[in-house]
Amino acid sequence: FVEGVILGLNSYDQWGVELGKELAVALQQVLEGTAGTQGKDGSTAALVAFLRV
Repeated sequence: FVEGVILGLNSYDQWGVELGKELAVALQQVLEGTAGTQGKDGSTAALVAFLRV
């Protein structure tokens, strides 16, 4: 925190966390079956297929 203050950075501005939340919501819809795997890469589609079995 102190280093962030010295450098003028907001240590609590976690844009990566917000991005992760958005990605998780989209993936949750795929896992629940309310959205398809179109637009997802092959490894994600294969993992979703494995988890749905």
